[in-house]
Amino acid sequence: MMEPTSNALIAAAKDLNLRERAIALASSMGIPNAQYAVDSHLPMLVAAPVNNDGTSLASVFEYAQAEYEKKKDALIEPGKDMARVTDEHIRYALKSVLLDDAVIQE
Repeated sequence: MMEPTSNALIAAAKDLNLRERAIALASSMGIPNAQYAVDSHLPMLVAAPVNNDGTSLASVFEYAQAEYEKKKDALIEPGKDMARVTDEHIRYALKSVLLDDAVIQE
C-alpha cells in the first residue's frame, strides 16, 4: 500500500462532489447529523482505508483524478476540432451569410 501524498489528501478533502457523496451515503447509513459528521471528519475520512489492503480514499481519488486529467487532455475544444467543425463548414456558413447579396447591401 502506498501512502497518499499530502496533495492527494488535500485535493480529496476539498472535492465537493466527494463530500456530497459522503454526506448522502452517511445519511443512507443512518449516521446522525450526516452533513456535520462528514464535514467535521473529512480529513480523517479521506485518509481512511477503503479496503483490506489499506488503500485510502485519497489514494483512489488521486488515481481517479489522474485518469480524469488524461481524458481531459485528450479532448479537443469544439471550435478547434477540425475533424468535426471543418474549414469547409465554416466557409459554407460564411458564404451563405456574408457573401449573400442581401447581407452585403445592408
